[in-house]
Amino acid sequence: MCCARTRRAGRRGEPGEDWLWKIIQRTKPKQAAIALANRTARTAYALLKNGTEYRAARPA
Repeated sequence: MCCARTRRAGRRGEPGEDWLWKIIQRTKPKQAAIALANRTARTAYALLKNGTEYRAARPA
């Protein structure tokens, strides 16, 4: 899933993909996939720990 998302990030349509696009530009695609997986895991852990629901950041 993460590798497919890093490939798709070039389309730049979803919120948060600017962050991913910047990582892809300065690292290798596999490293970007690992960074995305790490960010996803940290988000999931925080949601479970706090018992909250995910709220996506709204674009400005």
